[in-house]
Amino acid sequence: MSRKPTGSDAELLALGEQWRPARAAYEAANERVAQIEASCRAAPPDALFVRDGDVALGIAQFATWQSQDEREWYWKAASDMPFRAGLEPGTGCFRHGQIRTVRRPAVQARLDEVCAAYDQHKREVADTKAAAGLAEAEAEASRLFAAECALEAAALSLTAFSLDGLRIQAEIALANEDHQEGQGMAWAVVRTLLTVA
Repeated sequence: MSRKPTGSDAELLALGEQWRPARAAYEAANERVAQIEASCRAAPPDALFVRDGDVALGIAQFATWQSQDEREWYWKAASDMPFRAGLEPGTGCFRHGQIRTVRRPAVQARLDEVCAAYDQHKREVADTKAAAGLAEAEAEASRLFAAECALEAAALSLTAFSLDGLRIQAEIALANEDHQEGQGMAWAVVRTLLTVA
């Protein structure tokens, strides 16, 4: 017959008292980051949206949808191949592997317009985020997340000897249920429960 372990959950209970406000602080900081990002969203300029003539130019195929968009635009292609990387500077030629294609002036003019509009839009959004303090908010959220994770790891490394101790570990696992780590945390709590039961 196995002998039930005995011990005190004082350290675990103390960690739980620290973890709850740490979790709340991180969630508040994360919400602040989300609010700043939402306030910095700006509609892309018209030059980035597909125009009627883009189909005839053969470039409409590079437009894609992004969540909450009402129409296709060049949000991905303007910073990716074949709009940029394969374009030889100073020429109207596009190189892909060993194939060198000369673009028509109308195609090149439209691609230049798309790329310039994308760069300008990206700069404006970045400037807005900087002015709103997004980098600082993200750094604070990261700091608070690291502190919370350290408390979680410390609490889960201990063996719980009481329902209160198990409750703290279960709260931590539930708080992380949307993440892959949460499943491992939940199994750790189950193992502890089986050990002390």
